[in-house]
Amino acid sequence: MTPRNFNNALSVSAIYFLLGLSWIYFSDLAVATIASNKAQLTLMQTYKGWFFIVATSIILFFLSYWFFRKEYLAHLHFDVLAHRDTLTQLPNRLSLVEYLDDKCTQEEPFAFLFLDLDRFKEINDSYGHRFGDELLIYIAQILYRTFPKESYLVRTGGDEFVIILPSHKEPKVIAALIEKLFDTLTHPIFVQQTDIYINASIGIAQYPTDGRTYEELLQKADSAMYNAKKSGHSGYSFYEASFIENSLKRTTLSTNLKKALQNNELTLFYQPQVDIKTNQIIGAEALCRWLSPSGIISPSEFIPFAEESGLILEIGELALVQSAAFAKEWHEKTLLSRRVAVNVSAKQLSHPMFLETLDRILALHQCSPELIELEITESAILENPKKILALLQSIKAKGFHLSMDDFGTGYSSLSYLKDLPIDKLKIDQSFVRNIAHNPKNQIIVEAIINLGKGLGMEVLAEGVETAEELNFLSTLGIDSVQGYLFYHPLSVQIFREVSNV
Repeated sequence: MTPRNFNNALSVSAIYFLLGLSWIYFSDLAVATIASNKAQLTLMQTYKGWFFIVATSIILFFLSYWFFRKEYLAHLHFDVLAHRDTLTQLPNRLSLVEYLDDKCTQEEPFAFLFLDLDRFKEINDSYGHRFGDELLIYIAQILYRTFPKESYLVRTGGDEFVIILPSHKEPKVIAALIEKLFDTLTHPIFVQQTDIYINASIGIAQYPTDGRTYEELLQKADSAMYNAKKSGHSGYSFYEASFIENSLKRTTLSTNLKKALQNNELTLFYQPQVDIKTNQIIGAEALCRWLSPSGIISPSEFIPFAEESGLILEIGELALVQSAAFAKEWHEKTLLSRRVAVNVSAKQLSHPMFLETLDRILALHQCSPELIELEITESAILENPKKILALLQSIKAKGFHLSMDDFGTGYSSLSYLKDLPIDKLKIDQSFVRNIAHNPKNQIIVEAIINLGKGLGMEVLAEGVETAEELNFLSTLGIDSVQGYLFYHPLSVQIFREVSNV
């Protein structure tokens, strides 16, 4: 018996006891006053007993009904709370599980759409949780208007929704509905006097071909959604068997990368940067390498995953720590006339403790910020230009040098470039390769060199692999280069030997 049931029973008993006690006392008093003889007293006592039985039965019925109805309504209320999302009023994950348990027994095909909002956390952090909640309510309303009435719409939590489409929906019909949703999302959503744009990524799994249970369908749709996110914002993807294999690879990579950080398997190699006039090493770029027991793992394989998983914060700090230590050593031994360049990710720049991290690392190795060059990308700047501009100005004020990596490959914004405290532009190797025979690349590279010099910046070309490329860049007035023509990325020991020579 629950405490609520016990209390209800106790209440009924107490009321019954008080009513019965009152009835016995007052009815006996009345009968004794009215009855004139013993026979009349006996008859009235009999009538009183029957009346008591009938009256108490009626009273007990209504009391029990009232208490049981109260219990039923409370149970119904809690059941609604347990099965419904209180913010959007859509069914929740528990409702979805129960709905699919029943639907899967019907053996009728249906589509399971798993929707995740892109950049929702960024919006939530920027405008506040109340703003984010209102945006989720608008999204729920948009989904309700977009998909057919027979669809089952669910908010499973956070910024994730599930849409169950009935059996008659063919892939082309599903695609048309999603395109209709994406078309709606191209228009701003007006929240708290603010126009906000948001995109979504959707993964689609189909019953029974892709899965026969809630867990299987969610796993397959989630894999498809992840594939859609890789393809770009506002994308959708139908599940394919290869997605699970890729998901397992990501899980394995995540586990191994975390172990690699614990086991010190990640280290830095340094690619020398060469002055175009003297052919002397003037600086070096720190490049992370994973020396796993099974062999060297390419940065192109693990760095994008580290960016996505957040491990890039730990890897980035490792690179800064090691680079600060070697920069100080090489400067004291006059092995390096300028700086060690370290790549800084967008996640590092957006971390609230990034400036404190820089101060702590410099203090740890007693390294001057003049010996460190922080490389950032155009995309990192364009995510939040005003915020990043203020941050870079603070970094510059500390004495660090700043360079823009892979310049020309992103969505270059010259209006921001003129205000950024950048010391160096690095021309991406895609423009350098075979430049002597590619007129378009020649025009782009010459424009970047003129732009950089006009803004008082040094210009470096990456990926120089042939003497022909070097000669052409020299005629355009490049300041420095790095690439396989001069040096591959070198281990610390080999870099020391090369610098000594």
